[in-house]
Amino acid sequence: MKVENPVFEEARQIFERGDVVEHGRPVQYPDVLIRFAGLAVLVVVGAAAGWTVLFPFLDGLDSVLFFALILGLVGVAWLTIRAFRKGNTGLGVVLAVAYALAEGAVIGFISRLFNDVFADGIVGQAVLATAVTVAVVVGYSASPWGKRTGRANKVFAIAIISYLIFSLVSIGLGMFLGVGGGWGIWGMGVVGIIACLVGVVFASWSINVDIVTLNDIVESGQPMPKGTDWLLAFGIAVSILWLYLEILRLLGRSKR
Repeated sequence: MKVENPVFEEARQIFERGDVVEHGRPVQYPDVLIRFAGLAVLVVVGAAAGWTVLFPFLDGLDSVLFFALILGLVGVAWLTIRAFRKGNTGLGVVLAVAYALAEGAVIGFISRLFNDVFADGIVGQAVLATAVTVAVVVGYSASPWGKRTGRANKVFAIAIISYLIFSLVSIGLGMFLGVGGGWGIWGMGVVGIIACLVGVVFASWSINVDIVTLNDIVESGQPMPKGTDWLLAFGIAVSILWLYLEILRLLGRSKR
């Protein structure tokens, strides 16, 4: 089992086995970058709507419904991955677009909440910190150390999966039981701060593995299944959005 974003698992396996893919073609950086840029624009559009138009609606949602919305986003992401892996690129693109808009709306709503509570430019700080972190990770992934992810992947695999489960549990505890002042386990003193830092580290590592996988596939020149460029772009987008939320949470937690 690997730490990498599950979006990349199929592409990574095909690359490592050296399978011959019929009707496939090599993946190029521009293909992935264009699709990633398109998804990023949709996230920004969704975030703008979540910050402004949809904010009163989302703010008025019952805790159960909002938690169901989060689980629904996880489900859409999983269906998107499945569609691309099964070669149904058309459905995968539709789901990826829907996910980008919906996830953007939720991120816009959460960002507005943090902005209203702390009112000191916390969202701008989180965006800048995310951009800097991504730049550092991209540089690191091109280094000899960044490329040697195999052993580290095996070490951190269970830890990252456990953290994702922990996150859902923590969100539930915060929303329904008021644990940590509504922050869940992340709001529980020093333990909460450490948990926030762990989230940032894991999200950053996910991006590193995603970029290393992309580099390996592009540099190999090996034909890949149709839709692999979308799969790669979607995976990177998911990891970056995860990193932003972890950094936003860490900043907010440090200002309590």
